[in-house]
Amino acid sequence: QIRIEWDCHSSQESVADLKRMVEDGLDVLPIDSSFRVARKQQDEHLRLRYEEIRETRTTEMRSRHRVWNWTDKGGADTPPRPMKDMKELREQKGWTYLAFVLEVEEEDRSKRLDSDKDNDESKDTSQDSNDAQAKERAYNDTKATATLQVYYGLAKSAKPARPKKLEISPVHYDYYVQDQNIMGASH
Repeated sequence: QIRIEWDCHSSQESVADLKRMVEDGLDVLPIDSSFRVARKQQDEHLRLRYEEIRETRTTEMRSRHRVWNWTDKGGADTPPRPMKDMKELREQKGWTYLAFVLEVEEEDRSKRLDSDKDNDESKDTSQDSNDAQAKERAYNDTKATATLQVYYGLAKSAKPARPKKLEISPVHYDYYVQDQNIMGASH
């Protein structure tokens, strides 16, 4: 597990301005996040997760959680070799190198507000295609997307590891809000 803290505001705002913004309930506190890689003992697949937790401190103290999950498909994309790559990774006796390229992009809030005004008239019958996106919209949160690429290399004897791209599943995204005033309550 890799823990990351994103602090997007402390270098741009004064301490007094930040304190006022936090008291007003704005989303300016640092974001706690983690990236995890796991493989159960009896399982053939890698499970990958990136999670962000953002807090707002108002009378309704809440933490907003964004969770992206991926699973490997068991084979490199060229040539397709189902489960051969995971078997190689699992049975490797020498060094194994893994590289993860994670990109998280959050939409610009000002563009979101403009598009919401435009979509209000045309949103009679259309619904959000994803429950997580509907929850984001219900809590007036910005939309975020994450993409992940996984590369691996196996060092065998004196040969250097040649990186291969590991094929992974499409992302499963979840969003939920947890009430911090009552332990265990979530929305």
